[in-house]
Amino acid sequence: MTIFGFLTRRATRDTELDEEIRTHLEMAVRDRMARGESRDDAEAAARREFGNVGHVKEVTREMWGGVWLDRLRQDLRFAARSLRRSPTFTSVAALTLALGIGVNTAMFAVVNGVLLRPLPFADADRLFAPSYKMGATGTAIGMFDDHYVQLASDSSIFERVAAYGTRSLTITGVGDPLRVSASRVTNQFFTVLGASPQLGRIFDESEAAGDDGSSIILSDALWRGRFNASPSIIGTSVVLEGVSRTVVGVMPASFDFPAGTNVWQPWRVVADPKTNIFFIPVVGRLRPGLTEQQGVQLFAAYTSHLPTNVGPPRPGLVAKLVPLKTLL
Repeated sequence: MTIFGFLTRRATRDTELDEEIRTHLEMAVRDRMARGESRDDAEAAARREFGNVGHVKEVTREMWGGVWLDRLRQDLRFAARSLRRSPTFTSVAALTLALGIGVNTAMFAVVNGVLLRPLPFADADRLFAPSYKMGATGTAIGMFDDHYVQLASDSSIFERVAAYGTRSLTITGVGDPLRVSASRVTNQFFTVLGASPQLGRIFDESEAAGDDGSSIILSDALWRGRFNASPSIIGTSVVLEGVSRTVVGVMPASFDFPAGTNVWQPWRVVADPKTNIFFIPVVGRLRPGLTEQQGVQLFAAYTSHLPTNVGPPRPGLVAKLVPLKTLL
């Protein structure tokens, strides 16, 4: 790649990174404004939670290439000089490494295929994240909320779809205040994933439709770490962000989606072009009989006819079906 090509590619990535950060912050601001905060307060809180934007950009750019690549080159040159001084040792070391890598590759293939890669969901190969990307190689950023609402009412591609969003909340009243990761999930979320609680139940229709968050489901880690794995936790109250919530279920340790979630709350997404101008992550279970390729084609065709009623026009958005396993 020429220097000009490298710089051009770097500039394009910088633009995409800025866009993704702006989208993330705007989603957080809208979330807080929906809960009654002023825009100034919501923006300040969102930026405080996100952290140093400049630092995030620098870390991301390092991972693209540059600093770490230069360090790798230096290490390789030093290793090559050292090995040339001892040809016998080099031959023995190369043979040992070849055998070791071969054995470890075989072991990893078995472990990865049997233990690591399978998702803890029923028919996991039919789970996808319908999303838009900024260009063919961009990062998946979810769907417009009004597009999600339309997709949720259509069964031509997916059996069911669900949306979710994660934020940080504080639990009080049981020991010291604890900051936890809370995920709001729409109706059918647990059903889409084929997940069942180890204690209690998932949200019922009235809770999902109410969107008041009065009922919550705990993760296994939070249940054990903060509530001593009490079997009588179901039906008790937990103070979350100063509001009492009723625990209706506890998920098994194997369930960790979105990753790191401690608490799940019911959420109802309403398409309102006057107020909703953000992207939300979505997960769907492909309809039986459809292959992944057919699903990709159908989703691309389906979204091409959906109007963009929210926010400014977004040229360059590409509809994609992202296998859920690649996001975990």
